Amino acid sequence: MKKKSLFNLTFPNVLFAMMWLPTTASAQDILVTENGDAIKAWQVDMGGSKIYYRDGEGENAALKSIDKSSVLVWKKADGSRVVVDKNGESTSTATASQPASATPSASADDPVANKQRIAAFNRSVIEFVGKKGKSKPGGGVMALLHVDEASAIADKNVELNFAREGSLSFATGQGITVTAKNKTNRTIYIHLGNTFFLRNGVAMPYNYSSATQSMGGGMQPNSTSYSQNVVAVPPMSTFKMGVQKIGIDDASSTYGSNFYSYRNNKSEYALSWSCKPEELANTGEEKDFTPQSSPIKFGFNLTYSFSEDNAQPYHLNTQLYVSKIIGVKLSLAMGWTTAPFQATVSDIAGSGDPLTFVMFQSTRGGGGKARR
Repeated sequence: MKKKSLFNLTFPNVLFAMMWLPTTASAQDILVTENGDAIKAWQVDMGGSKIYYRDGEGENAALKSIDKSSVLVWKKADGSRVVVDKNGESTSTATASQPASATPSASADDPVANKQRIAAFNRSVIEFVGKKGKSKPGGGVMALLHVDEASAIADKNVELNFAREGSLSFATGQGITVTAKNKTNRTIYIHLGNTFFLRNGVAMPYNYSSATQSMGGGMQPNSTSYSQNVVAVPPMSTFKMGVQKIGIDDASSTYGSNFYSYRNNKSEYALSWSCKPEELANTGEEKDFTPQSSPIKFGFNLTYSFSEDNAQPYHLNTQLYVSKIIGVKLSLAMGWTTAPFQATVSDIAGSGDPLTFVMFQSTRGGGGKARR
């Protein structure tokens, strides 16, 4: 196994986010405007109020848009035409050899792609490479997250990736980001109001202010008229959700009675695992869990469609669980009350870019409820 210290990893990088750039050439279409202009266009996609296209071949060509109401005819390379009226509605005329595009099917399930994506994600491992010993209150555990095999993490249109955000620090906060990859040659629309991050079944919806667009091929996000609950993701591009913190204000109720959140006046919430003294994980001790026995579970439910109005939504529902914990030594810097609390872990190695987070260990009677 090729090892690398997790302490040296920053983990903000998103797995596979930019590696699926297509290499095949695409055919040229023509957009005829009401002013008589003939715009050469590639990879044309018609949205609810705008038409998106590239001004050249290849994924490095600029992505542009034009108001749908200003276009009279979309002449396709296959000889078919789409006539657009003043109200932005359209009718298609097919050639004998190429029928007009059909409405997407109600299901985009792709069991093979889904199974492969889960297997690739779950190849990540961590192991203890330091000196083992008895743990004391003030130590910690490193938790590894895997995807439940019953999850939907990919379909024919979209694939998801989960990555760690932030260093092993309670000062900056540990978090999880989700990246959605549009695998199609059409624009998809993610409906953030119906997209949720879950902690032990407690759902938190996303909104536009907590998400950023990260596009491949040198593209820049278009300014659109979409509401804050709808985000357009152009063909072969990625969309990165906002960071979801591991430690939260109500962790004692969200995660269960054995988990609490701590923070000081400068740091983010840090998750603490409270247990009996004899239940503390010793340094180097490993414990494995199944999706059913995992002490903490996360989830992510994505809703997307090929239209802004979410007329025919598709869903991907993913469950993340703690598959392994390892007792670790935490090198603590500064204090709880006067400065940010920094936790450093140096005795863990891993491969496959594992999705991990650290929890502070405390004993019952010595910890208690969240500090404010």
